[in-house]
Amino acid sequence: MPLLAGIMPVREIAQLQRFRDLSGCVIPEDLAKFLSEGPDVLQRGVDYATQQCEELLRNGVPGLQLYCRNQHQSVVRITENLRGLGFLPRRV
Repeated sequence: MPLLAGIMPVREIAQLQRFRDLSGCVIPEDLAKFLSEGPDVLQRGVDYATQQCEELLRNGVPGLQLYCRNQHQSVVRITENLRGLGFLPRRV
């Protein structure tokens, strides 16, 4: 059975602490640093998630599940980025 990677783009810095508190997950230092380096956390979250998706797809992951939690803007941007990188077919 193929495994699909689940990606949830970060929309705000406070999400990181909530995830850590609720699940005990480890937040990569490079993610926390990258998100805090600029004022537009939403865009930086999209950029980081796009990079993750690209790396996973280039390394043979058969598919991705993008979690939007009722905030679809990030997922739309990631999808557009992946389409621009040639991973998804162009819209007709």
